[in-house]
Amino acid sequence: MRAMRWCIDRARERKGMAVAAVRDWQLLVAAPYARLAAEAGLVGFACTNFVPLVAPPGGRTAVLGTNPFAYGLPARRHQPVVLDVATSVSSMQKVRVAAQQGTPMPDGVIFDRAGRPITDPGAFLEGGLLAPLGYPHAPHKGFGLALFIDALAGVLSGAGFAQGVAGGAAGSFLWALDVEAFLPRQEFLARMDAQLDQIKHGERLPGVEELLVPGERGQRRYLDLTGRGVVPLAPASWQLLATACTSLAVSLPAALDN
Repeated sequence: MRAMRWCIDRARERKGMAVAAVRDWQLLVAAPYARLAAEAGLVGFACTNFVPLVAPPGGRTAVLGTNPFAYGLPARRHQPVVLDVATSVSSMQKVRVAAQQGTPMPDGVIFDRAGRPITDPGAFLEGGLLAPLGYPHAPHKGFGLALFIDALAGVLSGAGFAQGVAGGAAGSFLWALDVEAFLPRQEFLARMDAQLDQIKHGERLPGVEELLVPGERGQRRYLDLTGRGVVPLAPASWQLLATACTSLAVSLPAALDN
């Protein structure tokens, strides 16, 4: 957070942009940092690398991680557009929760240690691989994005990169751009509203009630949950939290049945 706030302040001071790299620290979730910039009226970007879980197309040796990234775009009438995605088909957490719940993963998401497609998350946890974004038709796209993020968050920051992240020395890269380097802020925000209006007001396919921009569903959920002060957790996730609290000798947060 200090790094992104530093980027926002420096970008505003100079009506330009500022970047920061952080080593030996992983964002885990990139959206809050990109959102921080967007809520300040700037364009924000954040990314981080992760332990190796993804092999290059045609390979079966994990080299890169899920390497998520997020961008944030401010608007005036609309909520900021905040997209947070992994460069793999699924995040590691989703597979771990599926394993805890005993539910299979969809086809084309995970492989076993030999690189064979599987749906059993338990087998994946025994040294398996995650499919890169775009698999099976264009896996080079997700892997290429993961490589770029690893270069920014790991190589450039001085943190661990590629297989070197396995030791826990991940890195992060953050960027903020003051739109006034190009346009008056209010003009940019009005143009963003116009762009989003064109997306939202387009013709819909039968059965589609609303057209959503990237991250809009998650943004609505974020605003709803923070407004109510509630964080829903799957039973398996609650058990993980309970185990962690016990090991740290701290109390569990209050739980609601509904």
